Amino acid sequence: MKKFQILYVLLSAYFCSNAQVIITVAGTGSGGYGGDGGPATAALLYHNSGIFVDRANNLYIADIANHRVRKVDTSGIITTIAGNGSGGYSGDGGPATNAELNIPTAIAVDTFGVVYIADENNNRIRKIDTNGIITTIAGTISIGYSGDGGAATAAQINDPCDITLDNSGNLHIAEAGNYCIRMINSSGVISTVAGGSGSGFGGDGGPATAATLGRTRGVAIDSTYNLYIADADNYRIRMVNKAGNISTICGNGAMGYSGDGGPATAAQIGDAGSGPPWQSVFPDKYGNILIADHYNNRIRKISTAGIITTIAGTGTTGYSGDGGPATAAELHNPNYVFCTDSGDIYISDQVNNVVRKLTASTTATTVLSMANDGAYRFFPNPATDLLNISAVKNSYREYTIINNGGTTVASGKILTAQKSIDIKRIPEGLYYIKLMDGRNSLCGRFVKVQ
Repeated sequence: MKKFQILYVLLSAYFCSNAQVIITVAGTGSGGYGGDGGPATAALLYHNSGIFVDRANNLYIADIANHRVRKVDTSGIITTIAGNGSGGYSGDGGPATNAELNIPTAIAVDTFGVVYIADENNNRIRKIDTNGIITTIAGTISIGYSGDGGAATAAQINDPCDITLDNSGNLHIAEAGNYCIRMINSSGVISTVAGGSGSGFGGDGGPATAATLGRTRGVAIDSTYNLYIADADNYRIRMVNKAGNISTICGNGAMGYSGDGGPATAAQIGDAGSGPPWQSVFPDKYGNILIADHYNNRIRKISTAGIITTIAGTGTTGYSGDGGPATAAELHNPNYVFCTDSGDIYISDQVNNVVRKLTASTTATTVLSMANDGAYRFFPNPATDLLNISAVKNSYREYTIINNGGTTVASGKILTAQKSIDIKRIPEGLYYIKLMDGRNSLCGRFVKVQ
């Protein structure tokens, strides 16, 4: 019980209004491998990279330094679905959990539950079918740039950093080593759709296949087939429209951090770190573009009007802020971002060895200290069997209790000024309670102990 009391004291002083709240959904902050079969928040990750959330809300994590792909189910339990922990290349035709991967950097999952992996250091794309069997669908033993117009399994690829699927089932690959984006169609034929003529910057306003790109670290595609590229060496985000023409939508080409509140094309992304920024890009369903601004330790957003802002991270390297506003949290080299249709944003906080989540916020929210705010009192805290709500004036009509993984564990109505909630059946740990009146909400934290 004492450890949870200490945790509560450390986490109970945040306040936020009209901001997304950040929490950790996988990892402890320490690097390593462990925790399969238990809560993801108690598991160890090691320099996680790509993340993906499927339609059933399962979270997939490219656990690159462990040479594994991990999965967090909707109950918050983590397992390994690919990789035996040894960096190498083996296992095709057998169970994915027995196979060797070598720095798996990105994941995509189709509507049938088939999992695709960018096996970066093997210069291959691999696939796990619904029976858990792994195969190679692109790349050979040789590194290079060849094979367009033929079978992807006979093509040479170079440093595949990211992958994404479009609505037609075509798989797009960001090949950083070939400075290009390639596509494998549903027949397994590979082609280049952007870049490929060497490193550089050029071609805006014309065909993407005639453009020059730097190292392509990220790729994403929206529902209308606009393709987004994290052009890392050029410190830009570029877009290829459905007609195949390329343009710059973010970044002025200079390293740094500037431009929030103004046009994204005038902003700086990345800075003079130890190399080019490992940017990631992702469009949400409303047309906003999210960017993992790796070396700036921030997540940024380009609105549909082309205005850039920071939505997570202070710019200071660290690991703090869970339970509070995302803009007040510290990140450490976030290298991947993913947004669900419901608006939840997932961040691969790489050097912190965690995956974090920004919960969708559509109403004004106040986070209480769980003591007495003058109108509401929550007690006891920590709690064992019952959590009591006492209101001077009862205006909130509904409550929801959410675990630290973002899953709702209880909900109900508040019909009187005094409410006792039965929490005997929920596991011990840190929880969030939200009170709602239809327009606004109040949030607080409590600790459940046995």
